[in-house]
Amino acid sequence: MEKEHNNKLGFLSILTIIFVIAKLLGLIHWSWLLVFAPTLIGIGVWILIMLVALIIAVVSGE
Repeated sequence: MEKEHNNKLGFLSILTIIFVIAKLLGLIHWSWLLVFAPTLIGIGVWILIMLVALIIAVVSGE
């Protein structure tokens, strides 16, 4: 059985790419932190979900 690979870009990835291109072309004059904010938000949400899952696993294991 072969594995299917999901190579699709998500909304936050596309938004980050658009922001980076706009920054490099001089269309926006934001700090790089704001340019990469969609990616950072995605990472933050993922970490939050993992922490909630860990807490649920620990609590339900008692």
